[in-house]
Amino acid sequence: MPTIKDIAQKSGFACSTVSYALRNHPRIPEETRVHIKAVADQLGYQRDAHLGQLMSYLQGRGRGRKASVCPLVWLNSTTDPSHWQKTPWAKEFYDSAARRAESLGFALSEFWVCDRKIPASRLDDVLKARGTKGLLVSTPLVDEEWSQWIDWNSYATVVIDDPFGLPQFDRVYADYAANMRVALEQVRSRGYQRPKVWLTEREDYWTAHGYTYECLRQNRLHLDLDVLLPEYMKDITAGRVKAWIERHKPDVVIAPTPTVGLRMRELGYRMPKDIGYVAMYMLNEDHAWSGFSQRHVQQSVIAVDRVAALLESNTIGRQPYPQKIQIEGEWREGTTLQAPVYEPVDFTR
Repeated sequence: MPTIKDIAQKSGFACSTVSYALRNHPRIPEETRVHIKAVADQLGYQRDAHLGQLMSYLQGRGRGRKASVCPLVWLNSTTDPSHWQKTPWAKEFYDSAARRAESLGFALSEFWVCDRKIPASRLDDVLKARGTKGLLVSTPLVDEEWSQWIDWNSYATVVIDDPFGLPQFDRVYADYAANMRVALEQVRSRGYQRPKVWLTEREDYWTAHGYTYECLRQNRLHLDLDVLLPEYMKDITAGRVKAWIERHKPDVVIAPTPTVGLRMRELGYRMPKDIGYVAMYMLNEDHAWSGFSQRHVQQSVIAVDRVAALLESNTIGRQPYPQKIQIEGEWREGTTLQAPVYEPVDFTR
């Protein structure tokens, strides 16, 4: 296993510089940090999370801090204990987080908070008995009782997505409003005149109302544009989809996932010949639908990095100034939209 000394020799920098660079210390110029990390990756260096937190403690000269080292825990608050292992999009999140944690010297484990064998009042005791200090929360919370039993001020916590139930933690999530803006520009560039957005109330909550915000904004900016988001929908059945299309007569449908499009195909709609379709989220390996990869892997990597940084600085509990990191999606051309009439605006930064 390569060491700090090995990286120093190959990069030409002092061991102290290498150590600071690998911990993203601001005293090291960004260019130097990037170079040193590239050398570390080339050598196959793996950070020791235990040592990192210990060094943070020693550099703080104690100051009453407790040098407690611990694994990271992924809180599963779904009703399915295997949700993050078997659901394709969820597995993208969890697997990439686990790989990133391992590369940083942490071990990520999962904890199902809805296990009936563990009363909600004991959830925090179980987490502390496992030595937990770092938490990843990945499911939006809607008045869920279990969350009231967690002593959040005892953990370094990062939330993936933007639930309102936990307002004082750093969070990483897709830039839903920006993605909708790109989607609308893409359909306009292809000559579509009547785009309509299918959205359920639950999906609106999950996406922090980002899609709704952008639809309202576009309707305000373009008064000649028909209402983009007519009403909340419920179950995605073929009957509901057919009635919705007949009622609103869209020439292109924008929906959170390919599911509505699958119902449309069952009804005999041909895409893009009869009607266009945009999926605001699809799996990385799915190239059939026009729409977005929401970069789940990148979201998980950034979330794990943030938890690691909080632990290394012994920063735990609710944050007075929580960071919100929004990741713009990657547009996928797919096969469910007609060819562009003109070049769409590039919103990437």
